[in-house]
Amino acid sequence: MKNRIALYFIAPTNLLWGILGFLSAIVLICYGFYEGTNPSDTFKYCIMSFVLMTIIVYYIGSQRDKIMDKPFFNSILVGSYIISLLMIIAIQKPDEILLWMAGGLVISILFDMQIGLIYTYNLIIIASFIGKLNAQSIVFLMILGTLMSMLSNSMRKQSTLWYSVIIVLSVQVTLLFIINNFDIWDAMNIDAVYNLISILITMGFASVISMVYQRKTGITDSRKELAMTLEPVNQIEDVTKSLESLLVEETVSDAEPDSIGTHTYEEIIDSEFPLLLRLKQHSNILYRNALHTGEICKNAALAIGAKEKIAKSGGLYYSIGLVESKQYVESGVKLMDDYHMPSLLKDIIKQHNLKYDKPGTPEAAIVMLTVSILSSKEFFEKRHRIEVASGKEAAPISLEKIVDQVFLLRLSKGSLDESGLSVKQFNELKRYFLHM
Repeated sequence: MKNRIALYFIAPTNLLWGILGFLSAIVLICYGFYEGTNPSDTFKYCIMSFVLMTIIVYYIGSQRDKIMDKPFFNSILVGSYIISLLMIIAIQKPDEILLWMAGGLVISILFDMQIGLIYTYNLIIIASFIGKLNAQSIVFLMILGTLMSMLSNSMRKQSTLWYSVIIVLSVQVTLLFIINNFDIWDAMNIDAVYNLISILITMGFASVISMVYQRKTGITDSRKELAMTLEPVNQIEDVTKSLESLLVEETVSDAEPDSIGTHTYEEIIDSEFPLLLRLKQHSNILYRNALHTGEICKNAALAIGAKEKIAKSGGLYYSIGLVESKQYVESGVKLMDDYHMPSLLKDIIKQHNLKYDKPGTPEAAIVMLTVSILSSKEFFEKRHRIEVASGKEAAPISLEKIVDQVFLLRLSKGSLDESGLSVKQFNELKRYFLHM
């Protein structure tokens, strides 16, 4: 399944960027021919553009699992590239009117800073060829492009947007002052004014696009909701203190509907089941998280001889209430009734938060532990990336340490007392998570 997803994602991306690379080369060649540029110079720019295109495709491939969660990724990437390319051709002085840089900034804000940065560098190469820019202007554009990409996270929020604007404009004015040999009057000519206004419009436009994208896709809200569901704590000793467990006593087989629900477990774990399709439509992020959690729960159940279909259904639906509201427990219980789901799943949703109850079956314990481990792993990996990016020397927390602490904490708190797990199953389950 994972390989099929990778092929589905990478192949179209390679094809699209191959087409864009070819389009860029055609633009450079045609413009060079029209201007009478030396063919060898044109060829050099084509090669540089091709190399950066290749880097983008390689990076997207290496980050496919992360980027696949982003709606309209290919469409926005390609569309903004073509628009930026047309703007460079239309603008006579791409080093003075910087609206074409909005494309790279949009990519940095919506998707990934590294992609946006390489994307911007590629556009700068094309702009430098078409605009016949000198080295000084190219460095100026690269500094601005790099700075805006680095500040892209701050531009996602209105509260920090103005700080980014002030920083960029301050650096831009300083660079213009340096370029004009420290003469303030030369630096503040009409071209410099156009330069400042265009970069202000560029940042404003990119921020508006970001807000529209967030509202249309719900991607920001989904992340916040998912964080509420899987909230890890700041210290590893309490890594799963506020995380949630699920399920109560299981009295039916995997294949049969229970005494209240009218759907079998085979039906509700099928990818075409209406409630799963609704989750997918609501949020691709939550949907992929549900599929990932469900698959791990199923394999964990197989490892200890528990009922894999019930464990998988618990992993799929434990946070389903988020499609209705942030009060996902109450909403999830209601959805179980609305869709005539097995009553056991209603208990799963009520009990996956330890404020309600303790897990009453091995399957319940599996889902509780899976949710705790996955969310803790994601939290500490993200914190490590932030620390590394900020220049701190921090060793990543190993999966072994996270699993040990989760199991120790749940055992010490008595969270597994009513789960029905034997000592052998407990050890086998821990072994599975250490090598998942």
